[in-house]
Amino acid sequence: MPKTLLFVHGTGVRDPAYTATCALIERQLRDFAPHVKLAQCLWGDSVGAKLAHGGKSIPTYGEARGVDAEDLFPALWSLLIQDPGFELRMLASLPVPFLELVPNEEGPAEKLLERFRELRSSSELEGQLAALGLTAGVDENGETQTLVDLIDGLARSDGFLDCARSGFAGSPEHRAALARAVVAALQKATVEAGAPAMDAPTRNELAGVIRSLLGEDVRGDGAWLMSPLTGLAQNLATWHVRRKRGALTDSAYPAAGDILLYQSRGARMRDFIRARIDELADQEVIVFAHSLGGIASFELLAAGCPANVTHLITFGSQASFLYEIGALSTLEPDTDLRPDFPAWSNFYDLSDPLSYIGEGLFPGRVTDYQVESGESFPASHGAYLHARPFWQQMSALLRDA
Repeated sequence: MPKTLLFVHGTGVRDPAYTATCALIERQLRDFAPHVKLAQCLWGDSVGAKLAHGGKSIPTYGEARGVDAEDLFPALWSLLIQDPGFELRMLASLPVPFLELVPNEEGPAEKLLERFRELRSSSELEGQLAALGLTAGVDENGETQTLVDLIDGLARSDGFLDCARSGFAGSPEHRAALARAVVAALQKATVEAGAPAMDAPTRNELAGVIRSLLGEDVRGDGAWLMSPLTGLAQNLATWHVRRKRGALTDSAYPAAGDILLYQSRGARMRDFIRARIDELADQEVIVFAHSLGGIASFELLAAGCPANVTHLITFGSQASFLYEIGALSTLEPDTDLRPDFPAWSNFYDLSDPLSYIGEGLFPGRVTDYQVESGESFPASHGAYLHARPFWQQMSALLRDA
């Protein structure tokens, strides 16, 4: 029987993106497994989430507008919350002449850095945080962080050190960037601890308090106009708004909508996949499934494997996790896989938080393979298909299937 790789896509995928992905898979198959042909299983356009009434539930759906502060300021903060020292590094990279200082007089940089260190024991700042119900949260290793830890961490960061040595050191721009870095670090740690994030007014008010403590009376977000982040955020905000022109929601709702729809009416997706498998009855089928497609394929085969399916290959999938928490409709957490469940290979990437492993749950029934794409999330969730090590392992699996 000829071998066929049936590609079951993940959440949010629609044509023409699916067709483009299939073209990539076919190129990889030509290089790594030329004896295997590709078959399509585009369920998204048929049984995926749709706006049944043209988006009537969505405020301002379909409206278009230009980029303004409403878009720009959140874009700037989104960059900082991911990397609190980012603005400081950019500031340090700008060409600014050094100021001539009076001999033996403490310069503006030293004064500012001294005020920054004093934030560690600022009763005013501690009182402000307490009034807001904020704690510093946890670090990337899960250790509890205090305000002192956050400030000390920033003081050791490359951006802080670079900016302190730059021509902007001690300038109003430096003070504003430091204040925003502290707030962004606090916001990041708070969110990672699972606590509610600050809203924009609270965040801006806190940044103003810190700027004041650093020796600058700057009110509101006007200081952003001097920020080196502005150009980058302008591009980010423009991209966001362009997506709103015809479909910020159109590009966003399928991903979340498919997941919700599957949880309530997953049988429709499983039936669609089963129908495609039945159409390939005269071929040896290897089900090749990504993300939500991996969940649906796993559940389908767990309920009963068609005779022509010999292998399940999942990548970036949450099937094992949903099994462990009891969120699958066809398999309880303490239920073993059926004897006819096919060989199962599962790929995961530690940089992809939506990928999970299964060997600990199904010993002897699944083999996990780690992939290192070098990408950060969310790019890492879709980077498997470009990774050469992924296809080298796929070549061995398809040869032996």
